[in-house]
Amino acid sequence: MFSRLLSDRWEELLLRIAVAIEAGVLAGIISLAWLVLNTILAGEPAWSVPVALATWFSEEDGNRAFVGAAVHVCASGVAGCVFALLVRHVFRLERAVVLGILAGLAVFAVGHLPLAFSRQVLETEPVPAWSRLVACLLFGAVLGCYPHLLRTATGEKTP
Repeated sequence: MFSRLLSDRWEELLLRIAVAIEAGVLAGIISLAWLVLNTILAGEPAWSVPVALATWFSEEDGNRAFVGAAVHVCASGVAGCVFALLVRHVFRLERAVVLGILAGLAVFAVGHLPLAFSRQVLETEPVPAWSRLVACLLFGAVLGCYPHLLRTATGEKTP
């Protein structure tokens, strides 16, 4: 009996982690798509955003776009796990989306505002700051759908 109870708890924990990663990756893909769309509309190549993300991690020119996209998606999955840990007791979708948007603002403040003070990054940045802010807000809004995704995965009714 104890082993079954422990197994149920592990199963629930793994389900929560999987749904959190799913929410983070989905939010990351949507925000990356927004950034890529803005670079295309500005007349820049579509891969310039992932290449800019990868400049700190990869010296090889051949795979920078892939590395940048992978780093962005992996970091988004980790952010989804952290967000899920912070809002694990929030069940209303509206509250979770508002908290997600606040998390998006925090991501912008931590990840993008320090870049604004670096002259080298400003010269090579393919998208303007307002577009990065909108991408972070989109990221947070999609991330805020985590409680709804979790209820859908577990088959619970919406409160």
